[in-house]
Formats: sequence, structure tokens, C-alpha cells
Amino acid sequence: MADLTSREYYQKGNECFVDENYDEALQFYKKALELDARNDQCCNSLSQLYLKQNNYSEMLNVLKTVTEALKYASMSIDLNPDISSAFLRKGIALFNLEKYELARQAFKDGLTKRENDAKLMEWLEKCEKKLPVLKSSSQTSTSDSTKQSANILFSNNSLKTKYDWYQTETHIVLTILLKNVRSDELKYNITENTLSCTITQPSRPEYSLELDLAHSVCPDKIQVKILSTKVEIKLMKQEGIMWSKLEHDGNLENIKSIKNEKCTATSTNEVSGVVKKYPSSSLHTKNWDQLVNDIKAEEKDEKLDGDAALNQLFQQIYADGSDDVKKAMMKSFSESGGTVLSTNWNEIGAKKVDVKPPDGMEFKKW
Repeated sequence: MADLTSREYYQKGNECFVDENYDEALQFYKKALELDARNDQCCNSLSQLYLKQNNYSEMLNVLKTVTEALKYASMSIDLNPDISSAFLRKGIALFNLEKYELARQAFKDGLTKRENDAKLMEWLEKCEKKLPVLKSSSQTSTSDSTKQSANILFSNNSLKTKYDWYQTETHIVLTILLKNVRSDELKYNITENTLSCTITQPSRPEYSLELDLAHSVCPDKIQVKILSTKVEIKLMKQEGIMWSKLEHDGNLENIKSIKNEKCTATSTNEVSGVVKKYPSSSLHTKNWDQLVNDIKAEEKDEKLDGDAALNQLFQQIYADGSDDVKKAMMKSFSESGGTVLSTNWNEIGAKKVDVKPPDGMEFKKW
């Protein structure tokens, strides 16, 4: 690829972003910043990209991407403190790092740039709701906390480490938050209605987990992953129903099966109505699906100015266009050196597109 300007790399990054080629968009944005470290729009777009690129299956990746989003949103604000969307993305990143006081301030700062902005006001309201919860929970005395920890952690020489679970339409995923477990230290036995797991490590008491499952699973469809920070056990459900609890307590539940209208054609990550909550030691569980929906809504409602608004218009035309429209736009833009953009394939497809520089300018090949 011939050497491009920072602006050209930025535009290519936008094209990849529209096509959901996020890895390529990331490379183009970073190349644009290498050539022009003061490209505030590029910093803002990088922040948006990192918020969108969260990998919800690995908590460490989530932390990394949200932290990167915060970094580039802050850089964008430093370069141009008048971009209200940069304050919005900084606030969203801080919110998901559970730094609610700082997030609230970022949303307030954004409202000074764009008064009555609906998205900024919506996120500010979310922060206001979180802060009273945090203050009340912080009033628990240290002594009571210590007593509870002692009771939870050790009982009959067995380590009762925190575990958590979440579900999709077809699976239950159980996560045991123990670090550095080796495969030879883990023993488990799973039947249709029971789960037994034991982890023996030299450095800590034996961990034991015994569960009577609320519903039946398939014992021959078990997946176990041992990661550096946790052990993950994935159980396939025998029935396509949502579990209201993990353990059976002797009470029969009146549970309706999930509608199968989309089940055959849709992956479990896309099933409507399934709320995925990633296992966390935090007191506050995140709804990652809602976060994605909030970001998408923010992107859709965001009002841009100048070149950014024009680029957004072209991106929308390309995204909504037919195959002929997309081919015409790509062919006219590439053959004309970026000076012509047409949606008429009948005209563009029949001949080579000539370069048409703006009045008073001359096109040169480098």
C-alpha cells in the first residue's frame, strides 16, 4: 500500500468500522495517529471502537478494551475539549470500570458542551442511581465484614471459594474463581442432576462444590476450561428453558420453554430475551447486552458536524445500499483517487472513472 496521509488512514479506518472489520479499523486508526498525534477525531473513533470491541467471554479482555476506550476518549478531550461525544465515551468507560463519581463528572462536562443531550442525560441518570447504592453498601462495618469472610471462606477444612453462573438458551456456564489450577488438581463428576467438583492445591485448603441441579443436563456434553484466573464448566441443558436458579430446592417450578422461532437459525449469543451476566466478584452485576444496545443507540443518535457528518452520510448510504451501489461507490472512489463517489453502477461499471480534483487543485501521483 502506497504511503497515505493521516486523514486517509483515518477514512480507511472508518470504512472498516462501517463494515464491522474492527481489527483492520484499529490498525488504520493507530496508523493515522502515528502520522498525526493531534488527530482528535481519530482518538474519539478509537474510543468508540474499543467500547464496541469488548470480548464478553474473557473478563481480562473486557478490562483491557474499556481501559483503552477511556485512554483514547481522554486523549480526544485533551486535543479538542469541545467534542461532547468524547465526554460521553469517557463516561461510559468509567461507568463500566465502576468509577461512578468520575463517570458522573464526565457526563456533566459533556452537557456543558451540548446542553440537553439525550444520551448524556440518560447516562448521568444511571450514575445517579448507582451512587446511593455504593454509599449504603460502604457503611457495613469492618468487624462484621471480617466475621462474615471468616465464616464463608473456611468450613470443615474445605475452601468455599466464590463461584458464579450464567446461562444461554442452551447452556449453563459455571465459573469457579480459583487461580492457577492445574489439570491434575481438578476432579469432577457430573450426572444429569448433580455436579461434584473438587480442587486440591498445595498452597490452599481443598475446594469442594456439591450441587443438586435445578434441571437436567447432558452429562456427555460437558466442556471444562482451566484458565489462569478461573475454572469454567459448561453444561448443556436437556430442555430449552431458562433456569430461575442453579440448585434444586425441592419445589417444582412452572417454567415455560423459550419460544423456538429463532432457535434453529440463530446462535445462542443472538437469542432475544436472554440476558447474559458475566460472572464477577463485584457487588454490581453488569448486563453486557444492555451495554451493547446503549452504545449502538448512542452511535445511531449521535449528531456530527462538518466532514464527520458527511462521512457518516456516505457510510450510511454504503451500509444501506444494494450490491450495485456498493460496487459503484468502491470503483468510483478507488479509480478516481478519492475525487469521485457515485452510486450509479450502470454508468460507473461501463468505463474507467477519471480523476476530477476540486477547482483550483491539481492531482498528482506519488
